[in-house]
Parts: sequence; C-alpha cells; structure tokens
Amino acid sequence: MAGPNKPLANVVYRSLGQVWEALGLYSLSPEIKHLTALCINRGLLDKSAGESIATSFRDRSCPFIVIEGMDGTGKTTLTKCLASKLNMKQISTPPKLPEFQQARPFFDNQPESLRRAYYSLGNYLAAQDVVDCKGPVVMDRFWHSTAAYAMAHQIKTLGEQPKSEDFIWPDDLLKPDLVIFLQVSEQERIRRHTNRKDFTNTAEEQTLADNESFRNSLTEIYRKIAGPKFLELNVDGEQPLVEDKILKTVIEHFPMLEYAEKQTGMHC
Repeated sequence: MAGPNKPLANVVYRSLGQVWEALGLYSLSPEIKHLTALCINRGLLDKSAGESIATSFRDRSCPFIVIEGMDGTGKTTLTKCLASKLNMKQISTPPKLPEFQQARPFFDNQPESLRRAYYSLGNYLAAQDVVDCKGPVVMDRFWHSTAAYAMAHQIKTLGEQPKSEDFIWPDDLLKPDLVIFLQVSEQERIRRHTNRKDFTNTAEEQTLADNESFRNSLTEIYRKIAGPKFLELNVDGEQPLVEDKILKTVIEHFPMLEYAEKQTGMHC
C-alpha cells in the first residue's frame, strides 16, 4: 500500500473498501480514529471491513430523490422546498454529523485522493440515513458531485481522461430513484452564489467562475455517470416559478408524493 507521502492516484472511489484503503494511509491520525468510531456506531463498518448497504434499499417503497448541480444553482433552496411541500426527509452531503464535520478542515488540506476519500465516505454515511428512513427522502448532492468534481479536476490538473469504470455507480452504494441536475445561466449562478447567506469563495468556486472549459467538462461528466435515472432541469427565473417547476417535475415522476402530507406512515 502507498505510504503517507505517496497517496493513491485514484480519486474516484467505487466501493467503501476503496475509501477505507485510502483513509488507511493516515490510520493513526485522530481524525481517522474518530471517523472509524463513527462508522462502526452507524453500522457501516465491522472493525476495518466495509459492509454493503445497497441491498437494504430493496425494502424501501418511498422515493429517494437527489438534487444535483454546481454551486449557486439553487440545490439547497429547492431541496428545502421539496422537503417542506412534499413532506420529505431532507438529507445533505457532506453529512452534518459533528464527528464528520470536525474532520473536514484536516482533509481539505490533504492530497486530492485523501480529500475525495473523505467526501466519498460522507456519501455512505448519508446513504445509511436514507436506509434508516421509512419515508420519502430528498438529498442535497450525492455521489454524482463527488465523482464529477474528482474527474473534472483530474482532467484540468493532470490532463488525464477518466477511466470508463469511473462513470459507473458503486455497487455497494444505494441508488436514488431520480437525480435532478439543475442548470442555470452562468450569470445567474454567480448572482445566486454571491447572494447566499453562507457564501464562500473557495478555490473550487473560483475555478467554476473563471474557467468555462472546466464548467463544461464538469457538466458532461455529470451527464455520463451511469446508474440512477438522470434528469436535467433548467431553473433560471423567479423563485416562485422555479419552485413550482421542480414540484411539478417531481410529482410527475412520483404521483404518490402529491398526497404525502395527507397520508400516515410516511414520516421518518
């Protein structure tokens, strides 16, 4: 296995086992120890072995929807809208678990492979929340974002094209019933990103704003990921019209959600 000074080259992780192989490079760090304890407590890990959670999804009868898109496209706002108006459980990635969030500054300063492993682990933790929920779920970002940004940066920084298998959904990660990819004009995206309350001018956001080629590459990668049903939705326009548009789109695909607030046994 590669040592701490020689991180794994791969940045798209297609199993929980691969994630832990990368994180194992720093197995003695306090951050990894805390993440290990968290995953054992959440039922994702049995000591150091990853357990598949995908099969648990077969018992679910309620929709699981993911809202994807670049920063500033309105993912969080529209996720909240769907959760509120269709009585859905709202989940986001990276997960807001204190043990997970406390490790974020450490991993954001690590090599790309370890940083992506950390965020990939967040997908598995979020997926476990979906498995534990008995009602409909809407999630703000999931594996599409983790994989797409990893591949886009690989193209930009190394000039290397992703491998075909990098576009395939992991076998041990549960699949959403529908992924909605939000599209807005670049002018509108920047306006929304700048005006939001938690505005951050990260290096990743600077790349999005300054590099049209990177944005185009990222969009094409989102489209190429195979697995869950994928739907693009243009959400330029006034907020009430945008909310109405996404509500109609979701109800069209899942009519049962139109009456969710009137039904019993739909809550998490």
